[in-house]
Order: sequence, then structure tokens, then C-alpha cells
Amino acid sequence: MISATDAFEPMSEFEIVAGWVFGTVAIDWPSPRDGAPRPDGETPRRVLDELLRPLLAQPPCHLLFSGGRDSSAILAAAVALARRADLPLPIPVTRVYPGDLAADETDWQQQVLAHIGLTEWMRIEIRDELDVVGPIAGQALARHGVVFPATAFPHAFVFDRIGGGAVLTGEGGDEVFGAQRITPVTALLRRRRPLSRELGAAVVDALSWRARRQRRAARADDPARARVWLRPPTRERVAALHAADALDAPLWWDAGVRAILRQRGLQTGLRNLRAVADASGVTLVHPLLEPAFVGAVAAWGGRFGPVGRTETMRRLFADVLPAGVLQRTSKARFNSAALNAHSLAFARDWNGTGVDPVLVDVEALRSNWLSEVPHPSTLPLLQSAWLANQ
Repeated sequence: MISATDAFEPMSEFEIVAGWVFGTVAIDWPSPRDGAPRPDGETPRRVLDELLRPLLAQPPCHLLFSGGRDSSAILAAAVALARRADLPLPIPVTRVYPGDLAADETDWQQQVLAHIGLTEWMRIEIRDELDVVGPIAGQALARHGVVFPATAFPHAFVFDRIGGGAVLTGEGGDEVFGAQRITPVTALLRRRRPLSRELGAAVVDALSWRARRQRRAARADDPARARVWLRPPTRERVAALHAADALDAPLWWDAGVRAILRQRGLQTGLRNLRAVADASGVTLVHPLLEPAFVGAVAAWGGRFGPVGRTETMRRLFADVLPAGVLQRTSKARFNSAALNAHSLAFARDWNGTGVDPVLVDVEALRSNWLSEVPHPSTLPLLQSAWLANQ
């Protein structure tokens, strides 16, 4: 059970409606004087090894392993380091969702484990324990209110079963290894893609002044404007806030990578997840989002960076993972775990109270919750409405 703590940062009323935390924060980068891995001047893999070494040296060291590229890369790098340095091997921990084909990554998981020669594997069966208004989340919501991300509190179910030590994740790969504002220019300069109309427009956007990019964004089909459960004025305000954060993106690849850690939504989520882990007695570490590693990746990629996520993964982890894993683009979906029996029952019987009808279209919101693929930004609203009805 998650004990009382002031470490959680509740969402504001509008953040709950938007389903996101906007803005930026300051970041303290590691200094060479404090003994931490330097944020530049060293290869990302060397910095990663130095981050992993002390965690492996004090077992148990578990890793939340889905079979996706990022958790596979961290697991494979940790295993390789452990064998070189004669350290205890990390233990992969996989959440298993019986009957949920969209969340089934068994083939990928087995392929990775066979490649790295790892046999110990902890598997935790998930039924309704990760439901965002289930018994685990519900107790914490009543005590701490709605926090970001909405899936933070149910993590206690997994952390409690691990029972101590360090827990690694592969969180952050999409952001740190992905495209930045300059990437279309890099693709054009390296002739990886012919000059199509789409690539040409992306290059022009990347090199444009902020004012032009702002005008173009206002005319574009912003995904935030497709959120039909929000009233039109609310929808426009949310879209404007998302656009403002996006327009702050630096031009150069290395600066863009470093700027990832300045996102307030990211830092708020990391802080709240760490509080859940602390309450369960585990030390939660996201190696790909550690400032030392992010700084090393930025310095390694330089101003223009690689052309996309797959090239980055291949260049950094080809020695420990097979090409098929590094190049995969498919992803599992875990919607049914977050919106399980408790959430669906509440959504069906909900009387519409607990949300502001001036900001939110109640029936459109209910329809989204009950749809095949609910939008993740509606989960804080679900929790807020559930709390109001307790």
C-alpha cells in the first residue's frame, strides 16, 4: 500500500482536463567534479555502463522488460556488462496479460532472452490490478488525489512483488533516440530519402523562424484538436499549449535531446513514479533518462544527429541485440490493463458528475472511455470523476 507522503505532485484542475502537464523546468547537469559520469566527452555506452555498474554490484537488480526495443537494449547492455565485470546478472521482470493479444510480446521477449543467454525470468500475471480506479489505485487516489501519469499508482502492485533492490526501466527511448527538429534536414543532406513534397515541407518548417512555424502549426491538423470530448474553447486552449511547448524545440539535434529533460510533464511523471517505488522499498532508475546518459547521447549525435530512431539504436546497441529487434517498429498496447473491469463499470454507470460540463462533453468523454482504444489523456478525468463519486 502506498503510504502517506508529500512527494506526490497533484495535477491542477486544468491539467486534469487536458490530461497533460505543460511547461519546462531547469535541469542540473552532472559535473566532472562530483564523480558522476560526464554528460559529454564519453560514448553513450560507456556512460550507460558506469550508470549500471553500481546497481548490478548490489543485487538484486531487476529490469521491467516488455520486449520492446528500449527495455531490451538496457537488459542486453546490463547482461553484457555483468559478464565482463563478473557481476550478478540482472533479473528481467515481465508483466503478463492473459488473453490480451494486443499486449502479448512473448515472441519478442523469448527472442531477446535467447540471444543474450538469460534464463532467470520473473513473470507477473496482471488481471485488473493496474486499473486506474481499481483497488490499488483507488486507495492512493483517495489519499493523494490525481497525479501524472494516471498509471503511476498501480505500479505499486509490481514493485511490491519485486520486494526491494534496484528496478531499471527502458523509459525514454522514444524521446532520447527519436527524431529532432533538424532531422528532416539531416535526412536530406545524407540523401537517405528523395526530396518528396513532405520532406521538403518538413525541411522548410525546421529551418523557419518561430513566427512562421507558429502560423503553420495554427493551420495544421493538430492531434489536440481531435479531442472531441473537450468543448471547442477548451480544445483550442489545449492545442495552443501543446503547440507552445513544441515551438520551443531547439533546431540542433544535440540541443533537442538535452531539452527533453526540461519537459515539466516528464519530470513530474518521473518524480511521482519514484514516490510510488520508494513506498514499495525499491530504487527506481530510468537509465535512458539519466542526465549523464542524455548528455552523452547529445554530444555523440552532434548538431545534425542520426537519421531516426532505428539508426540510433543500431549504432549504439548492435553488439548486444539482433538486427530484427533493433529495427522493429511494432508496439504492444496496454489499454485494457489501465481501463479494466473497475474503470469500465464506472464509465457505464457514471452520472456525469465530477467533471466541468463547461469544459468537457460528458457523453463524448464516456464514449471515449468505452471505446476500443481510449485516449490516454482522458485517464486523469476518469480518476477525477471517480473520486468525486466516492
